[in-house]
Amino acid sequence: GSRAAGTMAALEAVVIVLLSGVTVAVSAYAYVLHAKLAKAAAAKAKRGPLARDPNEKRRGPWQPSLSARAAWKLAFSLVHKSLQQAKYKRMQARRGEDDKEQFVQDIVHFMVDRALDSIATHGGRLREAGELAKAFAKRRGLRRLQALADRRRTLRLQRRNGQLASNPHHLATTDCALRSVAVEMDGGRAASPLRPGMRTRTGPLALAGDGPGMSPGTSSRPSMAGPPLVPRSGPGQLLADRHMSLNASDARANLSGGDESASLLRAAAAVPGQLPDDEADDDDDEPLPAALQTAIKERPPRGAIWLAEQGRGGAAALVGSLVISFGDYQRGQLGLDPVVAARQVSRNTIVTIEDLRGSEPLQVEAAGVASLVVGSRGQVWGFGSNRSLELGARKEVAQVQAPQRLKSLRSSRAVQVASSRSASGQAHTLVLADDGQVFTFGTSSSGALAQGPDVRQTAPLLLRLTTTVPIRLIAAGARHSLLVTDGGEIYAVGDNSHGQLGHGRRDPANAWTPKFMNEPCPVQGELAELKVRYVATGDDHNLVTTEDGRVFAWGSNANGQLGLGRVGDQAIPLPIRDFQDAGVTSMACGARHSLVVSAGGKQVWSFGSNVQGQLGLGQSSTTDGFQLTSPTLIASLSGRTFTEVVQVAAAGSHSMVVTKTGELWAWGDNAHGQLGFPREGQGHRMSHAIAAAAQAVRPIPPRAAPQSQPPLFSGTRAALEVDAPRMFAEGVARLYVPVKVVSLALYRVISASTSDLHTLVVASS
Repeated sequence: GSRAAGTMAALEAVVIVLLSGVTVAVSAYAYVLHAKLAKAAAAKAKRGPLARDPNEKRRGPWQPSLSARAAWKLAFSLVHKSLQQAKYKRMQARRGEDDKEQFVQDIVHFMVDRALDSIATHGGRLREAGELAKAFAKRRGLRRLQALADRRRTLRLQRRNGQLASNPHHLATTDCALRSVAVEMDGGRAASPLRPGMRTRTGPLALAGDGPGMSPGTSSRPSMAGPPLVPRSGPGQLLADRHMSLNASDARANLSGGDESASLLRAAAAVPGQLPDDEADDDDDEPLPAALQTAIKERPPRGAIWLAEQGRGGAAALVGSLVISFGDYQRGQLGLDPVVAARQVSRNTIVTIEDLRGSEPLQVEAAGVASLVVGSRGQVWGFGSNRSLELGARKEVAQVQAPQRLKSLRSSRAVQVASSRSASGQAHTLVLADDGQVFTFGTSSSGALAQGPDVRQTAPLLLRLTTTVPIRLIAAGARHSLLVTDGGEIYAVGDNSHGQLGHGRRDPANAWTPKFMNEPCPVQGELAELKVRYVATGDDHNLVTTEDGRVFAWGSNANGQLGLGRVGDQAIPLPIRDFQDAGVTSMACGARHSLVVSAGGKQVWSFGSNVQGQLGLGQSSTTDGFQLTSPTLIASLSGRTFTEVVQVAAAGSHSMVVTKTGELWAWGDNAHGQLGFPREGQGHRMSHAIAAAAQAVRPIPPRAAPQSQPPLFSGTRAALEVDAPRMFAEGVARLYVPVKVVSLALYRVISASTSDLHTLVVASS
């Protein structure tokens, strides 16, 4: 670098010298030219007016200084340009050095951020490793118990058959004859076994399982030379003398009889570097002040924590849980580089986000072309597109391909995140903290950010209303947002083109006024006097449940997605009669359809558009307009003995349900692989593990299957499970009935979130 700088300085000096020479030459030429012109002017003046051509027009006096001035201007411009070029080159060199410094600085900051995130999730990884170590230790203990029991059973059988007699009465001789042998008895016991090729093991390490009446230091059975199997006085003898248990907890209870055995099991189940259970600290972060810890404990549950306690689609953070993604990968929303994600999707369809292993995810949110994850300690990770600032990163960051923690929210403990699931147009995001405050960021020209008329795009910014009114739940539509307070009141803000804000009226042009709201305002109508319990939003419509067990709907209703038995937008919330005291436990809204779970998870209802089969009722026809305006029961998911739905998810033109047994069922459009099956024309062969799991699925008899369904991928559930290899080989364009996502057969699904293009799942292996 120094050599190059010296070379550049030498070149600049040479250029300046050359330019100086050119300047001197031009000046000399200008001086000579000026002298010649002056001499010619003097000669012409001597000739007088008679020498002038009579036809020549009258002109002003000759001014030779103009040409000299032009020559000087030319020389000055050349020198000025050379100086400007030299200055520009120096600026370019300085800018390049600044860019290098900024590049190195960004790398250092990125490494520091990744190190901090890794430290934050290290405790979760260590706990996961501890749980795995304990499970393997239990498994090893059970294997040893089983082997010991089998050995004792075999020895007893051999002794009963005389194969292990301590005092043989006959001894073979070299001539193959048998002769009797007098056995010397000492107190009814044999002095030593006489089996050839065997020797007696004596001392404190005798084999376990000696018969009753044997001396402590003598074994009644011979043993091959070698190390002992189990110490005589150790916990192995204690395990052998007690009854055999196939339960790890029983084995632990059996070992609790002695201090030595208990310490041995604890040592076997421990992880290198892990503290004992009574000394382990669950929080890897720095300890908080006592006053702040007390305030945090006294805060009421909110967001995903509240949903988990209510059993309404929330998922408590579990040790060892994973984040799995599938669907479109072009913008990095699967948590991997698009090239790497393409290779994994072509082989396995699903992608496990290894960077989030150990983070103990509390909630996942699939946005339009981005993804967000909330950790158990309030961390928020984001990845995917940031072109609308929906990830809260800087404007210069257009795309994030790996999970990165939101730096601007490090001081807050998030409990829920909501983002618009539509992949078209603008995108905005809301984050709810455990103290009831809400942060909004992204882009919205309709006021969905709730930051006033002057804010159309912003990084994470605190919502002023939430400083005085604590919020319990948040939800985001395509261009509007909903807020539910601790007292059960509901506020709406954003676009109102279909009446989705819950108030307004028609103007003479038959349009809703106001068109949008920049500040949150309460929803009007009967719902304003009731306490809201749960809320779900679609692109332009909303569903809520109240404390008295009713379900209200309002907003866009062009396809009957409000379930009111008619079409036409509805601005004032109206109750759905079919769900009066139905025990609704979960709801979800897509672009133009809705799902409701009632009767404690035993009934799943759908209504709205069915163009892509997103209602799960089979293929519709032109007679019903490819839509249903009233709630209709999905027979294949309702009234089943072994099927209990705990959560529904919907977006765009597809739907999903999560069952209590950890299964994920999906149906509707699969143009981007968002259902967990390969896209049409991009199929691949199923792995052996997934194929075995798919064949092990218990077939369920069909119930009221529509007769108008096409034969391919629209039959009964049992037939679809059998055709799973074919579906993987050929790919799937759409599904008209619920089908189990066999790609996740090796996992237990806890919760799911889906958008127009991709899906995120929290699962445990």
